[in-house]
Amino acid sequence: MTKKWRGRAPLLWPATGTTTKPKDAPDSHIFGTYLWRDRAYPMPPHGFAMNQAWSVDTLRVDHAHALTRVRLADTPESRALYPFGFQLSAEYTLQDGTVSIAYAVKASAPNAEPLFFSIGNHISFQIPLVKGSVAQDTTIETPCSLEFLRDAQKAATGESKPRSIATPTPLSQLPVRNSPLSLGGYANTAAPWLRMTDPSGLALTLRHTATSLPENGALVRFNLWADETLSCFCPEPWVGLQNSFNSRQGLVEVAPGGEWHWAITLEIQHPPNNPRPPSPG
Repeated sequence: MTKKWRGRAPLLWPATGTTTKPKDAPDSHIFGTYLWRDRAYPMPPHGFAMNQAWSVDTLRVDHAHALTRVRLADTPESRALYPFGFQLSAEYTLQDGTVSIAYAVKASAPNAEPLFFSIGNHISFQIPLVKGSVAQDTTIETPCSLEFLRDAQKAATGESKPRSIATPTPLSQLPVRNSPLSLGGYANTAAPWLRMTDPSGLALTLRHTATSLPENGALVRFNLWADETLSCFCPEPWVGLQNSFNSRQGLVEVAPGGEWHWAITLEIQHPPNNPRPPSPG
């Protein structure tokens, strides 16, 4: 990964994308703002989980696999941004060429009402994946049918337009440079997938599943972004929406004492004529 990229693959929680400022919210916050129970709360872009100190519960490596489990809980500082008790855990496993991530969001039993959130993983790749390939010729394939539109504040407008990437499409033909392409409209909403293929034939397939989804409104399942030079590409899996805390769309809700799970898998497929991993780019 390039040195200029901060965070590598941060977890986006409890908000995805930008949270704007409602007209009747105070202007003193440097971040976006949302109103909840007649009080204004600030919310950083992509939430605050990425900037917190997580506790390491498990770290195990052997000849067959590697595993780590980390945990984050609410604090007085987090409640100034998000007035809920919670426990958030993530388990990362690497085995047989597949990276698996299992997230769990637990709502504290004393919460007076369901906690709400959007969630995403800002997974990032330096491209081309293989030395000697051309980054612009990297292809993307995903069975979406919609693109969700955003306004000048980078918030979802509630509008969408048809967008198909059902066949492998070069990155050079997708409007992803410094402007996210927010995709939804998946026929199989239970397990949407995206495949990224280097010109050499090396392919990475992302899939994600959740125990439940928001029941109405727009819902982004993959949010594609690349830097200006196409040296970095982010095929971010999401269960959420930009500015979800103000629009009240794209939000998962978990009742007090309840739990919600989200799983991501990243699988490597090597070219048929080169079963060994190629040299990284």
